[in-house]
Amino acid sequence: MTTQQHILACIDGSAVTESVCDYAAWYASRLGLPVALLNVIDVPASTRRDLSGAIGINSRQVLLEELTQLDEQ
Repeated sequence: MTTQQHILACIDGSAVTESVCDYAAWYASRLGLPVALLNVIDVPASTRRDLSGAIGINSRQVLLEELTQLDEQ
Protein backbone atom coordinates (compact mmCIF):
# COMPACT_ATOMS: atom_id res chain seq x y z
CA MET A 1 0.00 0.00 0.00
CA THR A 2 1.40 3.38 -0.95
CA THR A 3 0.36 6.73 0.40
CA GLN A 4 0.98 9.99 -1.33
CA GLN A 5 1.72 13.05 0.75
CA HIS A 6 0.33 16.36 -0.35
CA ILE A 7 -0.60 19.81 0.91
CA LEU A 8 -4.35 20.01 1.55
CA ALA A 9 -5.77 23.52 1.29
CA CYS A 10 -9.40 23.98 2.24
CA ILE A 11 -11.05 26.84 0.37
CA ASP A 12 -14.57 28.24 0.49
CA GLY A 13 -14.60 31.26 -1.79
CA SER A 14 -14.27 33.69 1.11
CA ALA A 15 -11.93 36.66 1.26
CA VAL A 16 -9.06 34.50 2.57
CA THR A 17 -9.21 31.89 -0.20
CA GLU A 18 -6.50 33.57 -2.25
CA SER A 19 -4.18 33.72 0.77
CA VAL A 20 -4.80 30.05 1.56
CA CYS A 21 -3.86 29.13 -2.01
CA ASP A 22 -0.75 31.33 -1.87
CA TYR A 23 0.43 29.71 1.37
CA ALA A 24 -0.33 26.22 0.07
CA ALA A 25 1.71 26.93 -3.06
CA TRP A 26 4.56 28.32 -0.96
CA TYR A 27 4.64 25.25 1.30
CA ALA A 28 4.37 22.94 -1.71
CA SER A 29 7.36 24.57 -3.38
CA ARG A 30 9.41 24.34 -0.16
CA LEU A 31 8.48 20.73 0.55
CA GLY A 32 8.28 19.46 -3.01
CA LEU A 33 4.73 18.18 -2.55
CA PRO A 34 1.64 18.51 -4.74
CA VAL A 35 -1.29 20.66 -3.64
CA ALA A 36 -4.83 19.34 -3.27
CA LEU A 37 -7.68 21.83 -2.94
CA LEU A 38 -10.78 20.95 -0.96
CA ASN A 39 -13.65 23.25 -1.88
CA VAL A 40 -15.85 23.55 1.20
CA ILE A 41 -19.40 24.66 0.55
CA ASP A 42 -22.08 25.65 3.00
CA VAL A 43 -25.08 23.42 3.46
CA PRO A 44 -28.20 25.48 2.69
CA ALA A 45 -30.08 26.50 5.80
CA SER A 46 -33.19 24.74 4.53
CA THR A 47 -31.47 21.35 4.85
CA ARG A 48 -29.94 22.01 8.27
CA ARG A 49 -32.38 20.70 10.83
CA ASP A 50 -31.98 19.66 14.42
CA LEU A 51 -33.52 16.21 14.63
CA SER A 52 -32.26 15.50 18.15
CA GLY A 53 -35.64 16.01 19.80
CA ALA A 54 -34.25 18.61 22.20
CA ILE A 55 -36.42 21.71 22.10
CA GLY A 56 -34.15 24.04 24.09
CA ILE A 57 -34.41 26.25 27.14
CA ASN A 58 -37.87 27.69 27.92
CA SER A 59 -39.24 26.12 24.75
CA ARG A 60 -42.03 24.42 26.65
CA GLN A 61 -43.21 27.78 28.03
CA VAL A 62 -43.01 29.43 24.59
CA LEU A 63 -44.97 26.58 23.01
CA LEU A 64 -47.58 26.73 25.76
CA GLU A 65 -48.02 30.48 25.26
CA GLU A 66 -48.32 30.02 21.50
CA LEU A 67 -50.94 27.29 21.94
CA THR A 68 -52.84 29.50 24.39
CA GLN A 69 -52.88 32.38 21.88
CA LEU A 70 -54.05 30.07 19.10
CA ASP A 71 -56.77 28.69 21.37
CA GLU A 72 -57.98 32.22 22.18
CA GLN A 73 -58.21 33.05 18.48
